[in-house]
Amino acid sequence: MGRATTKALPFHESIDTVGGMEAKLLTPDELDRLLRYPPGKSERLARRGKLPHVLLPGGDVRFDSEVVRGLLAGSACAGEGGVDNAR
Repeated sequence: MGRATTKALPFHESIDTVGGMEAKLLTPDELDRLLRYPPGKSERLARRGKLPHVLLPGGDVRFDSEVVRGLLAGSACAGEGGVDNAR
């Protein structure tokens, strides 16, 4: 049985190989810039359970870009299960 080989990428460009689909993982700094949050806010929200995230073995937090895109699309519909403006 052969082993699959993958190219090593930085975590913020990691590939999710489950189901053969690719997903970019965003760092907290990248998500803060994307959402125009003050530095550190997305990581604080993740650690409080307010944002879905991936916790890496070293304790670092990453965000799946597809999940973030879905949350943003859902928040455009006020009152229909969108993301609360958590503080």
